[in-house]
Amino acid sequence: MVSLGQLEAFVKIVEDKSFTRAAEALHLTQPGISHTISSLENELGVTLFNRNKKGIELTDAGEALLPFAREALQQIEKMKQTSAEFLGLKKGTVKLGGFPSIMAKYVPSLIASFQRKYPNIRFSLYEGSYEKVVEMLEKGIIDIGFTVSPVPNYLKFIPLIEDKMMVVLPWNHRLAEKDHLALEEISNERFIKDLGCERYLKELYLNNSPNIDFAISDLNIILSLIHEELGITILPEMSVSNLHYNVKTIKLDPPVSRNIVICYDERRNLPLVGKVFYDFVAEWFMRES
Repeated sequence: MVSLGQLEAFVKIVEDKSFTRAAEALHLTQPGISHTISSLENELGVTLFNRNKKGIELTDAGEALLPFAREALQQIEKMKQTSAEFLGLKKGTVKLGGFPSIMAKYVPSLIASFQRKYPNIRFSLYEGSYEKVVEMLEKGIIDIGFTVSPVPNYLKFIPLIEDKMMVVLPWNHRLAEKDHLALEEISNERFIKDLGCERYLKELYLNNSPNIDFAISDLNIILSLIHEELGITILPEMSVSNLHYNVKTIKLDPPVSRNIVICYDERRNLPLVGKVFYDFVAEWFMRES
C-alpha cells in the first residue's frame, strides 16, 4: 500500500530536483529517502526517476503519476484541517472586547446563541472605549473587537449596524415634545459632553461649544445630571434604549450615526474558534436586521 511518507518524498524530490535536499527537508538520510522511493516504485510497478550525470529527471510514468501524488497530499491536508476544525470547536476561548453599550445590549445574546451551538466554547470579555478596543487588538489582548468605523487599515472588519445619535434632555424641557431637533435649536443649551462620543461631537461642531458645563464618560452620571435638569447631551441610541431615568430622547435632524463594526487584526493569527465566532456575529446581525 502506498504511504503518505512515500508520496511526500516523491513530490519533494521533484520540487527540490535533488534526493539530498529532499532528504534534508524531510529529515531523512540519503539511504532512507532512496529506500522510500524504491519501495514506492516497487508498489507501483514503474520507475519514477532516471538518474544521470546531470542529476535526476522524471520518467514518463513519473510525469503521469506526479499530479495524482500532489492531489493526494492536498486531500490529506484538507482532511487534517477539517479534523482540526472539528476538534477546535470542541473547546477553546474567544477573547472579545467592545465598548460599553454594545457589550451590554448585544454581547450577552450573541454568546448565549453561540454557546447553544458550541456549548464548550468559553469567552473572556474586555470593555473599553473605541480607541481602547483597537489598542487591545494591536497588543493581542483580545482576538475580536467591536468598535466603530473608520478603523486602521490593518484591521479586517465587517459593518454590523448604524446607531443613530440622539438628543437627550430632561423630560420637562421646553423642546421635549419635538419629534426632531436641529443643531441650531440646541446650540445655546447647557451641554454635557460624553467623552466617549467626542469624534461625533466634533462632526456636529459641538466639541468646543462654549456652553459645555460637564465633560464625563460615565453614562449613569450623564443621565443623572440631565435628570436634575443640569444640561442636555447627544448620545448613541443604543446607549439610551433601555433608560431607567426620567429623560426624553429625540432624533437629530439631519441624522448622524455611528457605524458599528466587528474586527480583528489581520497581522495576527486569529484562532479557529475566533474565525467561527466572527462569521457567526456577521450572520446574526444580518438576520436580526
